[in-house]
Amino acid sequence: MRRRQRLPQGQTCDNGTCVTKPLCTQNDNCTDPTLVCDTTTGICVQCVEDSDCGSGQTCDIGSGTCVTPVCTKDSDCGSEQTCNTNTGQCETKKDENFFARYWWIFLIIIVVIIIIIIIVMSGRGKSKNTEGTYAKVEN
Repeated sequence: MRRRQRLPQGQTCDNGTCVTKPLCTQNDNCTDPTLVCDTTTGICVQCVEDSDCGSGQTCDIGSGTCVTPVCTKDSDCGSEQTCNTNTGQCETKKDENFFARYWWIFLIIIVVIIIIIIIVMSGRGKSKNTEGTYAKVEN
């Protein structure tokens, strides 16, 4: 029994073999369900802009598919998500401001390094004498 598989974008089935679809140059080159020609890639897709989709749907330009929006603003998503208004989908927040969030850790590390340098530098030029006290060594 043959299993039906979803074909990769830009491929079609020809006698049981996946082959690259011929490039399109206009919408007339495309057939259902991908009726729109993305002329930048030459691949037939469902959409290249929102007007190519049905009522209440938006075009996910990255995949060329029509999607039903889940969100229109960040508050429509979970606390660790943000609304991608281009696709209408909730996405995990990107930690673009890592340094601003953890600046205090970097400050502590810098202070510790400075303290270590001061300790190491203050011990230079001294050596322990036989009585356990430090004496200045002349070079």
